[in-house]
Amino acid sequence: CGTVTYTIGQSTAGDTINLAAGAYVEQVAISKSLTIVGAGQDDSTIQAPAAPLTADSQVQTYIVAISGSSVVVTMSNLTVAGPGPSGGGCSNGDPSGLDKGITVFGSATLNLSSAAVRNVYNKPNLGCQKGDGISIGSPCFTCSADVGHATLTGVKISVYQKNGIAVRG
Repeated sequence: CGTVTYTIGQSTAGDTINLAAGAYVEQVAISKSLTIVGAGQDDSTIQAPAAPLTADSQVQTYIVAISGSSVVVTMSNLTVAGPGPSGGGCSNGDPSGLDKGITVFGSATLNLSSAAVRNVYNKPNLGCQKGDGISIGSPCFTCSADVGHATLTGVKISVYQKNGIAVRG
């Protein structure tokens, strides 16, 4: 399998995916219980693409998104890294910027260990209100909060725009 996204699509809940060393330039959405094991922190990297994905006319502003009730994802020995698209995505209402390295919501659970999340930013030194290394849960101002769950062990988070770890909802 050449991409993490394709591999996830071919897997079934409960599978273990072993990532070879290398950079996987893509955005990854996970909605089933899986284990993803890299070749080592900084050896296997899920890297943000230069231009973010669009789904249902909405720009996707994450590198890895984990969602779904009863979904449990275990990830280890890898790095998730930006940066986002150069020169954009900082202003309110501008969806093109990188907002989250890893986001966990919809009652999903992430167990992350021996990993790194790096370079989740858009415009350095401009007070941008985007750029969480890891976001757990999400706020909902017109409905019930959207929860997420996470256990982080031996995780290095560096060079982020807003928050290293944000817990919401």
